[in-house]
Amino acid sequence: MIEAANQNLKIVATDLDLIFIQNLSNIEIVEEGQTTTSCSIMYDIVRKFNNEKKINFNLVSENKINLESDKSKFNLNCIKASQFPITE
Repeated sequence: MIEAANQNLKIVATDLDLIFIQNLSNIEIVEEGQTTTSCSIMYDIVRKFNNEKKINFNLVSENKINLESDKSKFNLNCIKASQFPITE
């Protein structure tokens, strides 16, 4: 799950046994929101981006997120954050 709010980006990943939560601060957010996508696919894409370039996330529609950095553009399928399987 990806949640952008109050200049913070919260990333939550789970395999249903373990939960990983990472908070990034001082993020430029144009519009707040949240969604989910495949962690393994997003990780493979983001790790190949140049570390010095900005990465833009854009929720195109309820089921599509766009990742863009430098000259690279990717569209990933996503689902509503309310369907993300988090257990307290």
